[in-house]
Amino acid sequence: MIVCDAVNIAKTNCYEINVSRPENCVELTFKGYWDESEEMKYYLDDIKAAVDMLKTGFIFIIDMSDFIGCISKYLTTTIEAQKYLVSKELKVTAEILPTNPIFRPICEMLSKESGMKTLYFTNRCYAQGWFLLNKN
Repeated sequence: MIVCDAVNIAKTNCYEINVSRPENCVELTFKGYWDESEEMKYYLDDIKAAVDMLKTGFIFIIDMSDFIGCISKYLTTTIEAQKYLVSKELKVTAEILPTNPIFRPICEMLSKESGMKTLYFTNRCYAQGWFLLNKN
């Protein structure tokens, strides 16, 4: 985990969401493959609950290191979640991408569609260093 003093909002086999109010940050970890599982039932509600705990200008960190992919319907859900973040005055998103090179262009397309400002990292250490310099 990159953020400190975090409260766990949700933990499933597909994702985990932690919020740090002192650091005004959400950390979302994607896991495995997202299919029609019940594990995804509350994903969007969990994102909204996490963001609603923070002040405007928050940072959103997404760790996709252990993410394999998803069925296409979750691309639309992702855009909807990102638009919600933007509407709540997100400062910036930091995405830690898996080693598969196909993820970056997909993530760039989703961010462009939603209007979300995103920085991309190849590992957690780089993202953590950036976060420590840019929090609050």
